[in-house]
Amino acid sequence: MRHQPNIEMVMDCLAELGSREEQERLWLSSGADGTEVSSPVEAVSALFDHSGLGDALDWSWRQREGGREVSDERVYDDQIDEGIRALRELLRKLPTASPQHVIDSPEMADVRIAARHLLSDLRQVAVKQ
Repeated sequence: MRHQPNIEMVMDCLAELGSREEQERLWLSSGADGTEVSSPVEAVSALFDHSGLGDALDWSWRQREGGREVSDERVYDDQIDEGIRALRELLRKLPTASPQHVIDSPEMADVRIAARHLLSDLRQVAVKQ
């Protein structure tokens, strides 16, 4: 049996990935004055690794591997799970470059849109829990 991902952490990560302002504040910070610091790599790692979301998605997929549905358990629901998988594919297309270049990239613009939509959907799920 899998564990549910930390939905608060998932939502925090989606908020960071969905906001150019947050990306500029966090990813361009030197931290010299005690401000928060993050990076594109840290944001993605927190979303999929630290929150448990990646493991939960992979577990759910393995249960349906090869068309043999042995479980109908989803992480959230079909729409959100598919949106998270699509976001993961968008994140894989981000350039490997400086944080400013990543922020300015058209690929990151697509990520921001997808992350904002997922965050909105997850907020509705969180209210129900």
